[in-house]
Amino acid sequence: MLTPIGPPAPPQRIPASRATQAVAGVIGFAAGAYLAFGLSDVSGALRILLFVALFPIAVLIHELGHLAAGCLVGFQPMLLIVGPMKIRRTLRGWQMERMRPAIAGGIAGALPKRLEALERRVCVLIAGGPAANVLTAAAAIAASTFTEPSSIIGAALGVLVVVSVICALVALVPAGAWGFFTDGARIQQLLAGGAAGERWAALFALSAASTDGARPRDYPPALVSKLDAASDETLDEATARLYRYAVALDTDNVESAREHLRRALAIRDHVPVMKRPTLHLAAAFFVAWYDRDATAAEQHLALANDALLNRAAGIATRAAIAAVKGDLAAMDHHIHAGLTACDDEIDRGSAIVTREFLQMLAAREWALPKAA
Repeated sequence: MLTPIGPPAPPQRIPASRATQAVAGVIGFAAGAYLAFGLSDVSGALRILLFVALFPIAVLIHELGHLAAGCLVGFQPMLLIVGPMKIRRTLRGWQMERMRPAIAGGIAGALPKRLEALERRVCVLIAGGPAANVLTAAAAIAASTFTEPSSIIGAALGVLVVVSVICALVALVPAGAWGFFTDGARIQQLLAGGAAGERWAALFALSAASTDGARPRDYPPALVSKLDAASDETLDEATARLYRYAVALDTDNVESAREHLRRALAIRDHVPVMKRPTLHLAAAFFVAWYDRDATAAEQHLALANDALLNRAAGIATRAAIAAVKGDLAAMDHHIHAGLTACDDEIDRGSAIVTREFLQMLAAREWALPKAA
């Protein structure tokens, strides 16, 4: 008998790696040294206030640097997150939302418009962030020669230099921190040319293919094969497992999908907190439709409440849960809402699969799969 996925496992605290501790140490040392010794002509309270105010600006400049560099080499900006602010591209244009939970740093997302020389072009996109901080620091140093260091403007320029240098240095440390890879680690990964770098480039390409309307079963096999790098309990492995899960489901290989989903969930606690809802959304649908466990599915769905998620897929999951519970009125309500959401879904490949599932429910051309 097949083992069902079941409800979410209790979260486990993963000890901070040495790399994470090193990155945190660089931030703490640089900030402490500045607050203790920097700008002696400026009060400590003002130094702290300027640091707190300007650090998010340095992070914003860093993320905009990624997007600007990406535009120069054929990437389309898709997402910008800084602290509690999130701006994402939709079919109706750019949309600003509140990020829940807010993050301490920032994230920039872009998709390639073409696949030629992808690894080199991704390196340019990544290098754009630290480069923007270095240019900002140089500009602030140049501007400071025209101001008094003890003035508010002079102090602000000095702080801008410090926070910009911190952002650049932290980003260039080749390490993984808090579930993410730093820019330096990504560049090192791509230049090394190993399986992990090829996997990450393949994830970029598959995301672009899905956005352009390729459903999972139509993904290029050469790209899908690169997802099978060695297990390393990283965000990349979890993301690759989800792509493999989607391909397996779209080719009616349910047990292969189950195994990829199970292995993705097994490394959930190694994945950044903001990325975990994606795992739970996939689990909620599978547990409801294939394991017929509405209770466990609702528990997974409760953990999949992040606005970054595919909204149409979330509504389709609610429709699946309603079908399993025999609540056809609720199912029909979710079908209608889900089909409308598919029209607005920027990930057109995923929307094709979701629309087919909802239309199958609406036509009553279904029977619940046998429980595992």
